[in-house]
Amino acid sequence: MVLAHVSKCFQGRFVLRDLSLTLEAGEGLCLLAPSGGGKTTLLRLMAGLEMPDSGSVTGAGRVSMLFQEDRLLEDFTPLDDLRLVLGRRREAELRDLLVPLLPEDCLRRPSRTLSGGMRRRVALVRALAAPGETLLLDEPFAGLDEASREAAIGYIHAHRRQRRLVVATHRAGDAAALGARVFSGPYG
Repeated sequence: MVLAHVSKCFQGRFVLRDLSLTLEAGEGLCLLAPSGGGKTTLLRLMAGLEMPDSGSVTGAGRVSMLFQEDRLLEDFTPLDDLRLVLGRRREAELRDLLVPLLPEDCLRRPSRTLSGGMRRRVALVRALAAPGETLLLDEPFAGLDEASREAAIGYIHAHRRQRRLVVATHRAGDAAALGARVFSGPYG
């Protein structure tokens, strides 16, 4: 994926200014900046959900994205949510993907009944299960306690499948834990 001289403004304020970046297949990158620093905008540009005001983004291929909001269907169970990206799979396959991060007794409960951390883990499993060449994860560890965070990092390693990985985070240690290089600018 190549970002060439990308700039993006909102209401006359640069969020990203003349950003150039290359990310090879299989490479990992952590976007490190404070809140409001342009990380989510950069992910949205990479996903094609926003268009740059100048410059270009090419070569991302098919993208799977974990948004800051979990975007689960409230009346769907984790199994149902996973079926949305995987289609008709045996329930045992879906269960095997979810159980490393979720207690089994949660798999048939509507998402609206799950805690914030459980919802986050369902959304992470769904993003990693979706096909594509590029994984974009926006604050994947938000709302997770330390044990759940460590489990989520291990899960990402186990299910990344050599795809390009871009993670927006506030924690500098996430890059080392994910085996990714750090990108801290140029933001606006």
